[in-house]
Amino acid sequence: AFVVGTRPHNGGGGARTTTTAPEAKKGGGGGGGGGKKTTTTSMARKRKRRGKRLPPRPSRSISDETSGPRIDEWASTKTTDVAVAEMAEREAAEKAAEKAAREEAATKEKARAAELIESQRKSVDTLTLVRERTESLPYDELSTALSSGAGYYVYDDFLGGDLRSEIAREGTSMLSNGEMELDVLLVGSGEYEIKVEGGEQYPLCPRTVEYVVSLTRHMPPKLTEAKLSGDWTLDDGAAMGYVRAFDKKARDSSLELLEGPPAERPFGTVVSTDEVSEGEEEDARKVT
Repeated sequence: AFVVGTRPHNGGGGARTTTTAPEAKKGGGGGGGGGKKTTTTSMARKRKRRGKRLPPRPSRSISDETSGPRIDEWASTKTTDVAVAEMAEREAAEKAAEKAAREEAATKEKARAAELIESQRKSVDTLTLVRERTESLPYDELSTALSSGAGYYVYDDFLGGDLRSEIAREGTSMLSNGEMELDVLLVGSGEYEIKVEGGEQYPLCPRTVEYVVSLTRHMPPKLTEAKLSGDWTLDDGAAMGYVRAFDKKARDSSLELLEGPPAERPFGTVVSTDEVSEGEEEDARKVT
């Protein structure tokens, strides 16, 4: 608390107002009238005293109030030589990647070219094989068979094993992929067919198309030369052929739909005891 009062000024003659702290000490005489001596404590001195009694506050820097790194933690700068070396390394890596991409594209292009060349070679080989086989047919035997009234001539292994197998694979692939259609004229037969027309169909069955084209091209002149065409004029430019395939499951399903479930057939033996001749052994394998 502070005491506010008045005291005489210079032994009388008026008074002045003073503010005295409670801890102010008494002073000696002087100034007339024998009044009390007062001292005044400024606010600055009070703050200074109060500050000595309080613990020190932690110092704060500008970097503490920002999200960036401290000044003494910044990464060191790179020299020009290091920056140039890193740039050269990046450019070398980009050039290497571009070179690898070009080489990969060139490899794929070479593979496509090789595949095209191989396809053309196989096409020429097939056309040549069919032409040679057609020209080497025994047309005398063919003429005899036709003139005997049979109406057809059978020549086995005309295409050879490799080409025959490849054409068979093409037919199987077309049947599996749904390219063939069921022969509606033979209901319940399980037979499918597709007309060989070439064009957009060629990628599906290239060897089959080449076989039909080459046979149609080279057989009519031979039939005319052997006088087997009769009154007919054969056109060697009109190629026409069909591929037929058989699906047993489709046939069984069709027959069951039309006729009902098939009757069970009893099993027998290949050669029964009654059929065994003298000196022969019984073959008891079960067959239908």
